[in-house]
Amino acid sequence: MKFSETERRFMVLWVDDDEFFLQVARKCLLTEGGLDVEIAFSIFEAFKKMEKINPDAIIGSCLDAEENLFVFLKELRSKGIKTPFIALIADNEKDLALKARDLGANGVVTKFGEPAIIYPLLKKLIMSLVEPSGGISES
Repeated sequence: MKFSETERRFMVLWVDDDEFFLQVARKCLLTEGGLDVEIAFSIFEAFKKMEKINPDAIIGSCLDAEENLFVFLKELRSKGIKTPFIALIADNEKDLALKARDLGANGVVTKFGEPAIIYPLLKKLIMSLVEPSGGISES
């Protein structure tokens, strides 16, 4: 897909407490085009950023025990924030995928794996959630 300068870009807020992973993941997702990615390293930071930006989608990776992914998702939904939420989980955490769905996640993607597969899949999921009519048009 090619994107023109005039096409709408979508803002994604990505929350993860692993700074190295998050920086690399952000760059990988940006290479997919059509997206701007704001990052936060904690739930607190994510809510502060949401006071300034209105993300089109939120990606939440597993956070440490005190700042649990599910606490974040539950708090978002309890505040009436309906922004599409994608949970990133390790491949062997099927029970976490079910719990994320039960709490209102719109999608679940495996966090680790082949970047050439994961990031296009993640972008396609984001686009289907924020623009259900089919995403950004190809040129």
